[in-house]
Amino acid sequence: MSKRSKYSAMEKYQILMEYMEGEMGPRGIKDKYNIPKSTLYKWKNKYELYCIDGLEEAHGWKEYSVELRLSAIQDYLSGNYSKIDICKNYKVSSGALDVWIKNYNDHKETRITNRRNSLMIHSRKLSFEEKVEAVHFCIKNGHDYSAVMEKYQISYQQIYSWTKKYEAGGPESLRDHRGRKKT
Repeated sequence: MSKRSKYSAMEKYQILMEYMEGEMGPRGIKDKYNIPKSTLYKWKNKYELYCIDGLEEAHGWKEYSVELRLSAIQDYLSGNYSKIDICKNYKVSSGALDVWIKNYNDHKETRITNRRNSLMIHSRKLSFEEKVEAVHFCIKNGHDYSAVMEKYQISYQQIYSWTKKYEAGGPESLRDHRGRKKT
C-alpha cells in the first residue's frame, strides 16, 4: 500500500482552513474526510513552517548542515524549548529531529555522509588479534565506530557487534568457532 497522500496540497489546505477557521473540529474532520487528528496536526505544523509548500508531497531527502543539526540537538537538550518550537525555528520536521536526537544519544555521528557508501563497506576478514586491536581502538576512541570502519576497512555492523561481544565476554568472545568439529 502506498504511503502517498490521497489529497493534493490544495485539498489539504482547504481541509486545514476548515479546521483553523473553526468551521469544524478535529472530530468533524475525522468523520467527514477520514483523516486522523494526528495527520491534521502534522499538516497544521507543516503549514505553519512552510506555508502551502509544506503541504506538498516530499520527493526526496532534504539536506541539513552539521551545524544546524547540532544546534537543534543542543536546544532540545537544554530543555528551554519544546520540540515544536525547535522544528519551527530550524524549519525541520519532527521526524528528522527525533532521528538526530536518537543518533546523538546513541553516540552516532550527525555528520552528512555520502549515502552510497556511508555504512556499506565490503568487509575484509580479520584475524583474532586484529579484531581485538580494532575493538581496543574503538573503546579507546569513545566508541567512534566510523573511525574504526575507515582504519580497518570493516563494516559498522562488524565493529559494533565485536565491541558488544568484547564488553560482555572479554577477548575470547571474539574467537570464531565456526567449522570446528566435535571431539
